[in-house]
Amino acid sequence: MLKKILLLFVVVLGWVASVQAQGSLEHWLSPIPDSHNTEPHIGEVNISNLNTVDATVEIFRGTDTSPIATYVVPAGTNQAHALGGRGNNDMVLVDDDRGMVLSDMGYHIVSDVPVSVDHRQAMGLGSYLDFQVSKGTNAIGQTFRAATYDIQRNFFNRADFISMMATEDNTIIEVSGFVDGLTILGVNNDTAVPAGHVETIVLNRGETYVMQTLGAVAAMNGVLVQADKGIVLTNGNSEGRYTVSTNRWDLLMDQSIPVTEIGTEHVVSKTENDAGDRVYVYAHTNNTSVFLNGEVTPSITLAAGEYVAFDATDFTDDDNMHIRTTNPAYVYQISSDSVGEIGMYLVPPFICTAPRSVLVPKVDDLDGNGLLQSFHIVTRSLGEISINGTPLQDYLTAGTLTNYGTDDINGHYIDGSTEYVSYKLSGSALTGDILVESTQDLYCALVVRPSVGVGTSGGGFYSGFTPTINLRIDDAACLPQVLDVGDDLFDGYRWF
Repeated sequence: MLKKILLLFVVVLGWVASVQAQGSLEHWLSPIPDSHNTEPHIGEVNISNLNTVDATVEIFRGTDTSPIATYVVPAGTNQAHALGGRGNNDMVLVDDDRGMVLSDMGYHIVSDVPVSVDHRQAMGLGSYLDFQVSKGTNAIGQTFRAATYDIQRNFFNRADFISMMATEDNTIIEVSGFVDGLTILGVNNDTAVPAGHVETIVLNRGETYVMQTLGAVAAMNGVLVQADKGIVLTNGNSEGRYTVSTNRWDLLMDQSIPVTEIGTEHVVSKTENDAGDRVYVYAHTNNTSVFLNGEVTPSITLAAGEYVAFDATDFTDDDNMHIRTTNPAYVYQISSDSVGEIGMYLVPPFICTAPRSVLVPKVDDLDGNGLLQSFHIVTRSLGEISINGTPLQDYLTAGTLTNYGTDDINGHYIDGSTEYVSYKLSGSALTGDILVESTQDLYCALVVRPSVGVGTSGGGFYSGFTPTINLRIDDAACLPQVLDVGDDLFDGYRWF
């Protein structure tokens, strides 16, 4: 009993850590709706182990009590779990399942040491592609604001979606703030939503529920999702359009975080095709003022549930956008690394405990299909970056990596922040599993597009969100001999 009490005090006070970027002992992934395309799907869930010991990982589907797969992931490596095709994919539900309580979809992934997880999904032979990167146990919460994008094409009745998964039995979820008069599958019995409507869903542990708007108008951007117990939420859009005037579209998705994890300062880097770049800021509370690039006058002040979109013209000459809000807010980037195609990912806020290393799996591959990729990195100006244990300068000198298309080792200045700089890395050295390290805070996103075939874009942040703090105590040992302080995020530890 004494050991358990000591463990409780240590975790609550935050002194002791065994940490990896977005690594966690468990991950919950909620499924997404299908696209209209009848071509086969390509999908996989990747499990990355940045520990010095092997990880034993079990994957549970929906409410199953027995794992559908068990893997031993060697230290410093990645394991891919292949997903099935159309109608046989645990992470992509068929049309008739929208608005239904499901017990056989989504994943709960459990490991004996912290691992990182992502879900990569391509539909229509790769013509639709995006990632949802798991935030581990930090994705679990009770209050969320949905981000679903607001430009979609008028075709096949597929628009924005919200997908929820319960982590406990008898979880009551209330969703409010819909656009009045539109039809949303899973809301108001699939009929037009009346003013002020609140949709209530009850889920047991492992059950999932997906809402999706019919038509070409987003109805759920900024809606409020409140649960009485912990859930995870994935949001996005099945038919996100490049611009209002183009007829190109793409899959958009990412796992969200609860409002307890959002922040007030973010940095976004421009992607390759800036015509499709957009940055969305969603307010959770009233009187949220938004400031860009160090300006002293707010660009806009938002009420709870409102959002603002910025475009390529709002980036600085150094290809960055610094966003400061007076209240914690969600920030999402719509990336565009392929002409006419887009992806979507949640941008982490600046935090004082950002990880300093991350293992990003299979950066140039999705189930045997080639990807072109770039890394968008933000770190403190004094930070020194290495790739797979080799200093970044060596790659720049050899010409196997470029930084913003040059061999310049210096990061790009960020207007509004004197502490941080950004890097945009691409080149032949980015292949396979990539270990990215910095001597300072590390915010690292992978942005991809196919190397051949139909163009599309996707990606996500693999480092930058609040790390999960893990402490393991061996009953056979004496305290504090078994203490693992992790990777120097903390200055020390203290017993209470």
